[in-house]
Amino acid sequence: MQSCGRTISIQRCSGATSILSPGLRDEICRFFHQEAQRESSRWQCLAGNGPSAFRRRAKKAEFRSHFGRNDGLRPNADIPAPPVYLWVMRLSRRAVLELLLLVALGAFFSFYLRMQRPLGTDQSTSSVARDVLRDGRSPAEENAAADVTLVIFTDYRCPACRLAHPAMRRAVAKDGRVRIVFKDWPIFGEASEHAARVAIASDFQGIYPRVHDRLMTGPPSGEASLKAAVEAAGGNWERLKSDLIEKRANILAQLVQNQRQAFQLQLGGTPGYLIGPILVRGALTESEFLRAFQESRRASSFGS
Repeated sequence: MQSCGRTISIQRCSGATSILSPGLRDEICRFFHQEAQRESSRWQCLAGNGPSAFRRRAKKAEFRSHFGRNDGLRPNADIPAPPVYLWVMRLSRRAVLELLLLVALGAFFSFYLRMQRPLGTDQSTSSVARDVLRDGRSPAEENAAADVTLVIFTDYRCPACRLAHPAMRRAVAKDGRVRIVFKDWPIFGEASEHAARVAIASDFQGIYPRVHDRLMTGPPSGEASLKAAVEAAGGNWERLKSDLIEKRANILAQLVQNQRQAFQLQLGGTPGYLIGPILVRGALTESEFLRAFQESRRASSFGS
């Protein structure tokens, strides 16, 4: 390097031996460091779009700007590390498209495998499942065209039950060939048990399915809410209160039977669905209900 008529040699800014004074050497190093930062900033905007030679220079500039001047190896504390998205910018357009294609294929195969997995377990050989499906004492929504029986074990205060209820109703309406048997299984405390007793008592007036729907979609507890649900379903609240007293033994026997059957089917909680011979534990979506109806028909005609 020629400076002021004197020849000086600089091997590198950090750790180099030089005949420069320390002050002048620091000024020169600071100048080259600032230039490297400006080049790095330019690379942050353009790297990945320019020619390969420019990307190589930009990579070197980034290295120089993000490491200290003393030894070229220790990170410089006053310069922040480059954000993650800068590493993505290094990819070529083709590499980015290939990466997106792999992500899309992964999502597709994940969905495909999820659709292929069984929704439940086959109970075709279970005498308990057979008895549950043929139970004529529980409240039911009959369908003359039904070739599948759906038995639901629910609690009116169960969040998952309430979430799955609209999906179940839409799926049943779309399919058109499903009979529903209702099994109240109150496991969320006294309020749930009282609501279940009221729902079962409403069956003596022939309005259980409508009361069930209203309790699943409205406030599930409180005397006023229960009364409103019964009256909205077309029932007589005073008669229902009398049935709760006079037919208390029948209502209790129904609840005990539902609990026993749930335990025999090894349900861990609500909701639980016996769809023909297919036992499902947990909430389903509308499409999963529709798929379960078809799986039940394919499995066998038992329980129809």
